[in-house]
Amino acid sequence: MQFRKYMHIERLGSDVVQDILKGTCYIFPKLDGANASIWLGDDGKVKCGSRNKELSQIDDLRGFWQWVQCNEELTEYFDKRPSDVIHGEWLVSHNIKYRSTCYNKFYIFDIWSDNHYMNYGEVQAVLAIYHDLRESLIPVLSILVDATSALVEACVPNANYYLLPENAQGEGIVIKNYNYRDKFGHVTWAKVVQDEFKFEQKKPKLIPNIGDIEKAIIDKTITTALLIKEYSKFYPPESDTLLQGQTVYRYEKIPRMLQAIYYCLITEELWDCLKKFKNPTINFKVLKKLCDTRVREFLLNNTDAC
Repeated sequence: MQFRKYMHIERLGSDVVQDILKGTCYIFPKLDGANASIWLGDDGKVKCGSRNKELSQIDDLRGFWQWVQCNEELTEYFDKRPSDVIHGEWLVSHNIKYRSTCYNKFYIFDIWSDNHYMNYGEVQAVLAIYHDLRESLIPVLSILVDATSALVEACVPNANYYLLPENAQGEGIVIKNYNYRDKFGHVTWAKVVQDEFKFEQKKPKLIPNIGDIEKAIIDKTITTALLIKEYSKFYPPESDTLLQGQTVYRYEKIPRMLQAIYYCLITEELWDCLKKFKNPTINFKVLKKLCDTRVREFLLNNTDAC
């Protein structure tokens, strides 16, 4: 088995997941950690990866590689199920503050087996004989049938209890319809991110005037929630002076963060913007400049949010 990248989860309301609420949907809390996966390599050794690549002792995703190597239950699991891939979240400190005892642990949200994602009941059954893996399965918040967007969004506050201190706010929810396929036949899940959901509730949805399309795209996509999440990838809290209340941070990482945010905009957000704004004419030089400006403003003026 080789490294297998996990799917991109679409925002609820996106054209890609427009019919995902038809049928039975499972609602889960969304964690603010590091996307990770575990599988059995062709050499018979247990491997692990981040969102985009296989990990090693040197490139270890803040201790995840070492945790995998020392986990005896994983060895037992893959002895019985060598073709599976376990997907989950390695919980390390980002923006949302969880209970201190919950960090540096792996939380399972999906298992890929026999060319499909197992449903929640199947995952529970497979993990039942492994105490630690069973306990690490992210719980379902609600099961809804033919739900409306409003009913699903009403589940967002329910995600605030999982692993969080009292009165804390979680990242949001993930919606899974195990029978849903997008128009290309792919399995795709949906999400509602809490900060973005609140922002959309307060802000009226306006069609931009001619000449304002690039700004409208930036306002819709480059949200504070996205910036904080990407920021934490470049400036982990334990090594970042900015998160400690100071104003000096490593300037050499700024160009990489600018590029990462723009890449995310183009590869993950632009299609929805084309649909929302009716295939507008876009000046990409202006779009890039506005995107970079938004990131720099965040770094200079929103340090308290981090």
